[in-house]
Amino acid sequence: MTIKNYKGQIVGAEEVPAPVKKRGRPKKTEIIENKIDPVLRMGAEFHEMFPCMLKYTENKITKSCYFQSQSYLEKHIIRHNLDRQTLIIGQTEPRN
Repeated sequence: MTIKNYKGQIVGAEEVPAPVKKRGRPKKTEIIENKIDPVLRMGAEFHEMFPCMLKYTENKITKSCYFQSQSYLEKHIIRHNLDRQTLIIGQTEPRN
């Protein structure tokens, strides 16, 4: 004989079936690599940490951006839909 609650679930019996577990997010089994490429040492000079420079004008304001790699620079250009003909892309100069 089984006993059911008002929701229709079995709550009391000689053999109560085990509840079915919902499948959750799969576990991360792969090793997460260092996301910063290239790997930069701590305490480096500014021009060594951020070798890529981007300057552009947006709404009459000149913006200067510095990036750790060329891939981050490309992502920024794509994300903000910048016109490549009006951009100034260069190397970061050492500061005194």
